[in-house]
Amino acid sequence: MFANNVGLLPKGLFDNMLAVSKQRPARSAAYAGQLFKAMSQTGGEVGFIAVPWFNGGLFEDGTALPLDVKDLDLLIRLTELDWARSILHPRNLVRAWPRSGQAQPVGRALHRSAKIEMLIDPVIRRPLLTEWRSVREQIEIALAALARRKGGGKDAAQALYHGFLERLRKFRVLDPACGSGNFLYLSLQALKDLEHQASVEAEALGLQREFPQVGPETMLGIEINPYAAELARVSVWIGHIQWTRRHGFAAPSNPVLQAMDTIECRDAVLSDDGGIMPWPSADVIISNPPFSATR
Repeated sequence: MFANNVGLLPKGLFDNMLAVSKQRPARSAAYAGQLFKAMSQTGGEVGFIAVPWFNGGLFEDGTALPLDVKDLDLLIRLTELDWARSILHPRNLVRAWPRSGQAQPVGRALHRSAKIEMLIDPVIRRPLLTEWRSVREQIEIALAALARRKGGGKDAAQALYHGFLERLRKFRVLDPACGSGNFLYLSLQALKDLEHQASVEAEALGLQREFPQVGPETMLGIEINPYAAELARVSVWIGHIQWTRRHGFAAPSNPVLQAMDTIECRDAVLSDDGGIMPWPSADVIISNPPFSATR
């Protein structure tokens, strides 16, 4: 629905699939399966309509669930919502994965974006913004030296700017209990906003602006629930696409999504044989730690 809403899928393809499925509910799984399979490969088609390659884990095969008329009526109503912005938001994503039995998530206290920002701001945003301000001062000094005809200032300034961008692009955020990816979703937004701010301010100083390169690969996660892990991968990618579109850049293509091996589906603490599981190397850890309430 997000892909349909923002034009990543051919116009009308998804809506027509739902309309035809409502007329023939017994064929709904086959119709959806054709679309998902087409999205999973290069050169995919539904009928004579070319479908972009989406890649990622979500469309690895054409598996689709059977739907009845009531299901399809609900889906058709849902397509009218704003999936481009308001629906794909952390406060909604947290509701999207299982809550019963062994899959029940713990530690849901910090799922609202305002509360998550209370951690992101001091751990990610403020420290990196302080670094950028220091780098910007050095850039201004280098450019001032150039203005005084002492030479070499522009190259030095550009090197400082590139160095900070490289710092952001190599920055890694780890959530070792990532659930549906709320912390990672907002952490990526913060990193991309910082990259954008640095580029805008560097351009204002007379330097060549760089194309944004901070992407989902900067987000690392561990999640034991397979459904939640896949949801986290998709939500981070959707956050990336939302940001690029919001700032006037083209969405990724060929493929639209990349497989996100940086979000692992496993226990964050113990291996199958009871050993200690290592965590990936990261610059910061930001998470809602598991807890259990006692009475």
